Amino acid sequence: MLLLVGLAAPVQAQPPEYFRLDLSLTGLLYRDSRGFLEGSFAPTTSSTSQAEEFVAVGLLDVTGTLNVTSRLSLSAGIPFGVVSITPLDEEDGEQVDGGQGDVHLGVSYELLDEQPWLPGVTLRLEGGAPTATNPFLGTDLWRVTAGGRLAKSLGSRVALFVDGSYSHYFDRAGMESSPVVSYGGGMNFGVSPTTVLTLKLEEVSGGERRENGRVVASSISDLRAELGATFFSKGRPRVSFLLGAGRLQATPTFLFSVKFAALSF
Repeated sequence: MLLLVGLAAPVQAQPPEYFRLDLSLTGLLYRDSRGFLEGSFAPTTSSTSQAEEFVAVGLLDVTGTLNVTSRLSLSAGIPFGVVSITPLDEEDGEQVDGGQGDVHLGVSYELLDEQPWLPGVTLRLEGGAPTATNPFLGTDLWRVTAGGRLAKSLGSRVALFVDGSYSHYFDRAGMESSPVVSYGGGMNFGVSPTTVLTLKLEEVSGGERRENGRVVASSISDLRAELGATFFSKGRPRVSFLLGAGRLQATPTFLFSVKFAALSF
């Protein structure tokens, strides 16, 4: 999970604005606008549990956020994706399918401002609906996720943060999933007024899925390191890149995503 905030003037008596918390927890923040529209794209690859197929997924998540107050924001998003399935025995050709992912709605609240000796606190609650038209684009289950973040600036260019979330899935039509827990921490570093780097270490675990009592997806245990960069224009974030590497069930994993701001008002 990548969390980036904006960069203000490098020398100030008070902590610069880019150290303030990201209200959306999953998106870029415009504190001086009423709302904004953003998109993120992340390609992933995997093999089926029987190692019979190679699956590649490209997911574009379009999210709109409304800043109701300076502390409260509402968001709604819908992912769209393309799935490529290639049998490992190569007897059958590649199958490509596209569709919609799980719709998600969220609310974020900045509970506490950062103080000289205390971190700022932001809370996040999000719900997901089983609207995916392809099993590789969603969970087919209703979801509720609660999360939060603590962040503290050190000087005029560095901010430390820790965050975490807990996702609960509701049983549906014989499908069930164990909770998914994620937690991590890292650092934001202001390279210049237009560039912020983020370094993060994150652990994600849980998510075993069963269908009519039969395990169809094993529980995950993924520890990964992430390096991200956000580039700003006229004081607002425009594009973010994320690279990550880790180990999932003792297997090396790699990730890449790009997030871009499409519109603000």
